[in-house]
Amino acid sequence: MLFNLYIAHVHEIGQDNDVTISSYADDIRILSHDKDFSNNIKKMEQHLQTLLTTLSNLNLRVNFEKTKAVSFFDSLAAHERASAAIQIGGQPEIKISESHKYLGVYLDMKLNGIRHTNYVIERCNRDINAMKMTKGTSWGNHPTTQNNLYRGVILPKMRYAMHIYAMGHKKNAGKLQITQNKALRQILGAVKTTPIPSMHSLTNTLYMPAMIQLTTDQNILRMTCRDPLIREQNSALCRNNYAHASHLAIIRERYMHVTDVAYNNNVIMHSQLNNQYRAPLTRNYAAIEKIPNILSKKNTQPAELKAATLLHINTKYEGYIKIYTDGSKIANGSAASAYFCEQHKAGEGFRINSLCSNFTAEVFAVYMGLQHLVNYHTDQSHSN
Repeated sequence: MLFNLYIAHVHEIGQDNDVTISSYADDIRILSHDKDFSNNIKKMEQHLQTLLTTLSNLNLRVNFEKTKAVSFFDSLAAHERASAAIQIGGQPEIKISESHKYLGVYLDMKLNGIRHTNYVIERCNRDINAMKMTKGTSWGNHPTTQNNLYRGVILPKMRYAMHIYAMGHKKNAGKLQITQNKALRQILGAVKTTPIPSMHSLTNTLYMPAMIQLTTDQNILRMTCRDPLIREQNSALCRNNYAHASHLAIIRERYMHVTDVAYNNNVIMHSQLNNQYRAPLTRNYAAIEKIPNILSKKNTQPAELKAATLLHINTKYEGYIKIYTDGSKIANGSAASAYFCEQHKAGEGFRINSLCSNFTAEVFAVYMGLQHLVNYHTDQSHSN
């Protein structure tokens, strides 16, 4: 965080609308959008020279051994690509690579995700082979343990940036599905003739196309909810026609679906003002109250916790209307919100869209509780 603040003004260098600069920690990316390859080279050289000067004034330097350049969607011949380079005075030249790993994802010149898919499969196969060493026909890990290993170690490798390298690319999804089938056979001790639907049913595992779609929708929802700039860029994506690029058309379709889900479920969209808000350091109230005689939840029985909590609430808020709310989301994606009114001995609960976060489930539960309060207790005191 401190490093990001230290180099924050780096993003403001240059006045070219076709060039953008972004960073994550000490990984900096310069992107030029010009249609002409030679113009892109010139703009990159200019901005990189300015960046070097700016970083030098901050006592920082660029590691040119790790600096790479990739040209996307150009029509260069192989010999033209091999001879092209970005040259900065007194520094090693930067050759044009066919792909480069940035923030853990291989970005290739065609952005078809093949390079990263092969990289992910190679890593996952090593993990699957390691799982074989922990289990035999009559000894070793229980299938449940192996399934947990798959979900905790192998599946996250596939899901990381899945919306970038796999969404809209059927071949990549097919390769990932084959790898998942291999892992499920290892978990269940199944043979190659075991029906694939049976393996997915026994392990409660989504097929890879469904997993890719779910992961894409979750990432789109998370980004659009939290960042108004990304929300604006996604809206621009929907306004354009990408009939020539099927994967972009599919992503546009998913964004429109997620937008409808967010609207229908009253998902909170952060504005720039929301993101800039900081809670005051001093408060005149206790945000979280401690329950008397309860030192630790871990060392207390659930029945004792419940009794102590109810005693505290009834003692401190005697005469108040008490409405309890809760929202949760479990590992398989199911989410729900509910409230309960103590005076009426009644409440309601609803399942909400699986794309919604645990935070949204909690907020929706509070919203339902407030609606009940307004409709039936407008003339009474209340507590929640």
